[in-house]
Amino acid sequence: MRTATCQRCHQSTPIADLARVDNRAVCPACVDDLIESGGSQVDREALPRLDDPTICAQCGKDNGTNSLAVFAGRPLCPACFTQRTRRPLPILLGLLSAATLAVVGLAAVSAIPLQRPAILVIEAEKMIGEGRHADAVKRLRKALELDRNVGRARLLLVKALLLSDELEQSKAEMGRLQAPKGALGRDVLETAERVKKAMLNYNIAVEAYRNGRMDAAAEFIDKARHDFPESRQVAAGYLLIRGLLAFDRGDLHGYIESHDLLRRMLPNDLEAQLASALSAAGRFALDGKDEDKKIAREILKSAGGLVKTEKQQDLLREVRQEVLYRFSTRDMRRYPSKPESK
Repeated sequence: MRTATCQRCHQSTPIADLARVDNRAVCPACVDDLIESGGSQVDREALPRLDDPTICAQCGKDNGTNSLAVFAGRPLCPACFTQRTRRPLPILLGLLSAATLAVVGLAAVSAIPLQRPAILVIEAEKMIGEGRHADAVKRLRKALELDRNVGRARLLLVKALLLSDELEQSKAEMGRLQAPKGALGRDVLETAERVKKAMLNYNIAVEAYRNGRMDAAAEFIDKARHDFPESRQVAAGYLLIRGLLAFDRGDLHGYIESHDLLRRMLPNDLEAQLASALSAAGRFALDGKDEDKKIAREILKSAGGLVKTEKQQDLLREVRQEVLYRFSTRDMRRYPSKPESK
């Protein structure tokens, strides 16, 4: 559900509750006031209502802040859109001659290429709402391959790319757009601004982390995560920094848990793997279980395959020494290494 400002009293009101009176969008309270004062010839039942692009005009389903697909000028949820576009043929068609049915059949076949992109866009929009942004990108690229003039697909593709951390690709697609218009256009621009703000805070957090200013790093990574909760990159930075901050504060289990989650989130990232190797060695230092020793060694071995530069090789060597130190001394008092692989 979205809100807009009443053009009479200037109060924020759900769009679906606004009515158009004398060419102004007016809230229910102002409609009542106009009727009582007689200042406008108002017939309450005949007032045109505004469509909220996030609420289905047929079943009333609320799609949060995501715009719905439009059919015949009205926003419809995926279920209602399918119902409207796949209604059964009237019984009267059974009386048509075989020749007429053949013509209808040919027309339907010729329309399939036009319907397919629309279905892909509907599916992609649903995926975006479910957080499946990478899957949505695939659907939208396919829709644009079939019909490059599907403007809604291009806008949704920019949004899906932004929310799946494909920022460079989103910039390229944004460059292909003319000035975005309508509710979806505004939504995409707002998303782009939100992501830009979050990544600025993310970069500040990373710089603070590199320089050992962990309190500042935590402050800015929290801001980035608040503004861009969909980002795996930001979430990974959050786990890394929050884990080290937990270590600083003596919360060793919190440190270990954060870095275990980090490893599962980013199996092909060197920093994530090395942080997790340290946390596994930390688990051994705390509990003395040989299984944790084995896990730390396996992580270090697989991390070797991720090394691409001499700097990363030095980092791997440093972390391996720290892991061996925890094995031999079971000492967790030393500060864990702060990787700098990039």
